[in-house]
Amino acid sequence: MTDRRSRALSVEHFPKRDVVGGAPHFLMCPPRHFGVYYRINPWMDPDGWPKGEGSLKLKAELQWIAFHETLTARGAAVSLLPCQPDLPDLVFTANAAVVVNGAALLCRFRHPERQAEEPLVATALGRLVEQQHLAAVLELPPSMTLEGAGDCIWDRHRRLFWVGWGPRSDRAAARVVAECFGAEAVSLGLADPRFYHLDTALCALPTGDLIYYPEAFTEADVGRERHTSNQASGSRLPKRRRRSSLPTRSILMAAL
Repeated sequence: MTDRRSRALSVEHFPKRDVVGGAPHFLMCPPRHFGVYYRINPWMDPDGWPKGEGSLKLKAELQWIAFHETLTARGAAVSLLPCQPDLPDLVFTANAAVVVNGAALLCRFRHPERQAEEPLVATALGRLVEQQHLAAVLELPPSMTLEGAGDCIWDRHRRLFWVGWGPRSDRAAARVVAECFGAEAVSLGLADPRFYHLDTALCALPTGDLIYYPEAFTEADVGRERHTSNQASGSRLPKRRRRSSLPTRSILMAAL
């Protein structure tokens, strides 16, 4: 956009649920072209993919169908993002944008393998604005990366964002998220390439609890973020040294 500040939105300008109105609305992409054809995280094994491709693709499609049917059976609306032969990771639509209360902040991907997804996502979200399922679509400043909800998690209980940075997203993205949505954004550095997105190591529960894996986060953020996260959670850290900058009220993941 030409002037991001003029289009900054506050989450308080929208209803308290993550849609403009009506039933919850999801964007999904069928896994018809899903596959592991390149390596952009330590878990991806393109050399081993052909050995189980047939069974794994079938399993992915069956799981996707079951998930889609479960959502619609419970009253959710689902819009489909058309799958593309050369974009196997397009199925991970949570990476497409940060969406809170009717506003969507478009992603920008770090790796070239996923960057061709961006215009397709922009078109799909623009269509949702036209259909009045979204109120506005916002853009990041040029050259800044933020991989959608993979690295930006809305904490309903605290009314703030947890924003991961390091392997995929830029540290400065937290400031842009805060400006666009008018809500606090707490940045958390990711230290281990196995946890390339924040959502692989943290989950904010509606109860106010957090599920997280401490070893995924950098030590450098502990002092800087501890005060902010404790204020947000309304809790106090014990005097013992903590590995993470996250608040005390949490559930630790013992292993992944």
